[in-house]
Amino acid sequence: MSPAPARPARDRPEPRAPEPHPSGARAPQLEPHQVPRHVAVVMDGNGRWAKERGLPRTEGHKRGEFALLDVVKGAIEVGIEAVSVYAFSTENWKRSPEEVRFLMGFNRDVVHRRRDEMHALGVRVRWAGRPRRLWRSVINELETAERLTRHNDVLSLTMCVNYGGRAEIADAAAALARDVKAGKVDPDRVTERTFARYLDEPDLPDVDLFWRTSGEQRTSNFLPWQSAYAELVFSDIAWPDVDRLALWAAVEEHGRGRTRARTQGTTSAPAHGLDHHGRRGRRRAGGPGGRRRRGGRGHPSRDAGLRGVRARHRHAGRLHAAAGARGADLRGRGPGGLARPVRSGRGRRRVVGSGRAVRGRGRPSRRHRRGAGAVRPRARPGRGARGGGPRSGLPGRGAVPGGPRPAVRVLYDPCMRLRRTAVLLAVVPLLGLAACGDDSDSSGAASDEGCSWVETGGAAKQVDPPADDTEPAGSVVITINGQDVPVELLPEPVCATTSFTSLAEQGYFDDAPCSRVSDPAAVPYGIIQCGDPTGTGTGGPGYSFADELTGEEAYPAGSVAMANAGPDTNGSQFFLNFADS
Repeated sequence: MSPAPARPARDRPEPRAPEPHPSGARAPQLEPHQVPRHVAVVMDGNGRWAKERGLPRTEGHKRGEFALLDVVKGAIEVGIEAVSVYAFSTENWKRSPEEVRFLMGFNRDVVHRRRDEMHALGVRVRWAGRPRRLWRSVINELETAERLTRHNDVLSLTMCVNYGGRAEIADAAAALARDVKAGKVDPDRVTERTFARYLDEPDLPDVDLFWRTSGEQRTSNFLPWQSAYAELVFSDIAWPDVDRLALWAAVEEHGRGRTRARTQGTTSAPAHGLDHHGRRGRRRAGGPGGRRRRGGRGHPSRDAGLRGVRARHRHAGRLHAAAGARGADLRGRGPGGLARPVRSGRGRRRVVGSGRAVRGRGRPSRRHRRGAGAVRPRARPGRGARGGGPRSGLPGRGAVPGGPRPAVRVLYDPCMRLRRTAVLLAVVPLLGLAACGDDSDSSGAASDEGCSWVETGGAAKQVDPPADDTEPAGSVVITINGQDVPVELLPEPVCATTSFTSLAEQGYFDDAPCSRVSDPAAVPYGIIQCGDPTGTGTGGPGYSFADELTGEEAYPAGSVAMANAGPDTNGSQFFLNFADS
């Protein structure tokens, strides 16, 4: 009797080879030491590419999908083990609300459309990034692709969605500190290798080649730990025009640097040009269009193609974290295209055209922050009454764009039963929010002393009070009845906005059932009460904070208002207003 055939180690089809490039070009023949194991790619230039052609920015992103697919095929052909792409950075949340919403849906759809093809090519798809604020539908598609391709070994493709290098390092440091505190790690034995195990993808090799398109010469907070000894290559070609030929040119540039380092014992290189088809032309450093860089960093060439800036190339270890940023925001559009009031200063917003806003740069200054668990607000004197939340700043219907600051609308009369208060948010693409209550002073009103998070116990879902680096502005995405709902947050009242941001980042609101719907025929307002994971209308986050009202609040249909059960008892529950009060 003949033995039974051995079962395959993994239940997956044999990977197919990529189809040839339309030009018939073949991958360059390089020595093993010239082929980078791991390539980090900043896919830059989509917006500029579209603008130069009179097209919407979104068209550049759409064209970039085909560039990514061809680069993956080229990486397989040349023998690269891993590619990490900067698909969505934490800085991308600062773009227009329309573009951010497009990018969220686009990343989701690209992963869905291409996962079967990646699987057929033997590509293992990974996702690196924080899930906080990311659309649930995006996370689902990324996790599905990870599960489908987890046994593939031809190429590892890491989709870095919502990634920031500093955030990744901070998270790793926090995780390591927790293990040290728990006695799992001896602090005297912590090394770089130990630390790297706490990064997002520690089993990937360090980055050998850091490649950025569109001519910009910066790393943009992408894989700073993993790229410490990478060779940097910058290409003038915009990402939508990239194909595998551009990748091969960058790889050959990297290979020439490796050869010089091996034969000459140095990493400096003469200036030379290289276009995206691999054509090379020597220039004298300092000549026309050239510029000498000193200090062992190499000489960037000035041809229209690649500009290589060399760093010492030596692995710091085999551990690698692919990339990932979880934590960002999503801003929405104002009602009816009305402009929002101009806000200046750190963390503020300024009007950019009709109905668009961008966040000011930076966090609140140090004098606006307190110790752990508190964010010092830029509060105005005399603010009290009940409620709290980011001040709307959005004009109501009939408001005059560019006129005086409009009153924020009231979700329901402050003298009604429950005497609940509000916070100021806006459900995209609807309006902003405010708070509600009587206009009497509240003993616990927020002041310029900052936000205090008072422990109450009995949290409906385990969360931490807001950290001192929580930004009290921006926008978040929560999940209500299985739907991703972008919620816009405005800078004031700062304590309520900070609390809502922190809860959303920690997933407190995700999939929490709504507990009540009012009957507009019976009462002069229409609300849906949500924000309690228990679904009873009594749960909270385990802490409370003081009220921040001015007495001028108002609430239109579409606003979201966080609620409380009495003075200075603000927590996690909120009202979604579906009818004008």
